[in-house]
Amino acid sequence: MKLYIDSSLKEACWVFENEKPIRRAYKDWFLDVPTHNVSEYLAVEWALFDVIVRGVREIEAYTDSQLVVKQVSGAYKINLPHLKPRAEHVRRLLKLTKSTLSWLPREENPAGIELEKRRGE
Repeated sequence: MKLYIDSSLKEACWVFENEKPIRRAYKDWFLDVPTHNVSEYLAVEWALFDVIVRGVREIEAYTDSQLVVKQVSGAYKINLPHLKPRAEHVRRLLKLTKSTLSWLPREENPAGIELEKRRGE
């Protein structure tokens, strides 16, 4: 099963293959998201929590954030201390769910396309 993930500074969005998008506004969780990188990590974390809740295993997850993918895989060093625990958390969630995380351009990502549509509203 495939899972597509993206975010803006206002909300996280994820889409399970052949399902309707799921959006969660950060303000609904009383969060003030300071950077785009933090929002990308939150979106991945929340989507993987949803995977756990559904009892699904072996998800192929995709995000347009090369930074998140490269930091989680270890290809990029994490220089900002506040991102280190987020990357570790995503690694644990990926291992727990037996999932992978890969990069996909935003224009090919159903979650990114959904967020772009919402920008125009």
